[in-house]
Amino acid sequence: MARWWSAHVVAAAALVAFVVVVMGVPWWQYVLGATYLGNSLTLMRSYCEHRWVEGATRSAVVRSGRFFSMLYLYNNLHHVHHADPGVPWYRLSAHAKATGGYDEAASGAGLYRGYFELARRFGVRPFDHPVHPAERAGTLT
Repeated sequence: MARWWSAHVVAAAALVAFVVVVMGVPWWQYVLGATYLGNSLTLMRSYCEHRWVEGATRSAVVRSGRFFSMLYLYNNLHHVHHADPGVPWYRLSAHAKATGGYDEAASGAGLYRGYFELARRFGVRPFDHPVHPAERAGTLT
């Protein structure tokens, strides 16, 4: 584990040095733009995708336009991807319409109209309470 982290730190330092020194990007712009904004976009996609729902599909579907769909390689159609993982990413939208994937997701983890709906609904209030294994076992102090 320590070896993996050491390699990660060395690679990250090399990348930051290249971007800041060679490319001339101010470090704060790199941290704010690439690191913070990049992680925010990645986490927005995964935010609602795997939610525990009793007896239903646990993968949500986010209906979005071309920009966000392409940005996430159509993984916004997460339920459809899990239901039939062999479908290429660029055919997921048509496959969802043809197989009723939207309706099935709506009855389970959720069907969202877009990522702006996720930000509006869950951006400033709690979405879920993740349970730590120690809390579940009753040993968390």
